[in-house]
Amino acid sequence: MSANIDPYPATWHEMASRIEYADLRIDTQERDLRLLCLEAEKYRIPVVVVNPVNVGLAYQFAQPCGIKVAAAVSYPVGAYIPQSKMVEVEDAITDGAEIIYMVMAVGAYLSGWIDLFTRPEITSLVQVAGGRPTRLITEASVLNKDQQRELCRIAIEAGVDDLVLCTGFIPGKLPPVSDEQIANIVEAAGKDIGITYMGEIDPPERAFELIRMGVTRLCTPSTRGILAAYPDFPWAA
Repeated sequence: MSANIDPYPATWHEMASRIEYADLRIDTQERDLRLLCLEAEKYRIPVVVVNPVNVGLAYQFAQPCGIKVAAAVSYPVGAYIPQSKMVEVEDAITDGAEIIYMVMAVGAYLSGWIDLFTRPEITSLVQVAGGRPTRLITEASVLNKDQQRELCRIAIEAGVDDLVLCTGFIPGKLPPVSDEQIANIVEAAGKDIGITYMGEIDPPERAFELIRMGVTRLCTPSTRGILAAYPDFPWAA
């Protein structure tokens, strides 16, 4: 770790508890899911995040280790009608998903179709999840400040547990979420909803910056690099 970085959280165990270990690649295979769960157990990561098609297999590998499986529904674009998303949520739950990530229809929201698409899909997500934690994924970088704050209000009113700042998909195709945008959403969220950052995190020190800004959770494939930034992480070499 850089001598200029004061790690926060202070220990790698504490940081691990804030991470949900993701493998959302299009070519993920059974061996990858097995490794994901083995590493999650080894690194004390409480949750693995996979595409819905992989929930059943991931659950088989994760359940004996006491690790929860999260499904990333309608990932990465979210451009589906609410009814089709809810079928996907139901199927993921049947296969063993205990946490539901869902990409909202960002384009519909930007078009002003809030009552037609945005509120129905968010409300349905919470209802169909049936008490399981829910994480609503947006692309905060394409929203203006008022839209970011409005979306926080809608998600809070619906009972969503976390607002996810970005999909982290196809780096470079969308502008990255800026620190100013993160600060605006963190302020709007207050203590009423968690804030999750999703995607690769490089350099690892960025993870500490995000947590300091008020991000409460990291959904990332970059787990090992982040934890290896701690001098006492056993598998840093």
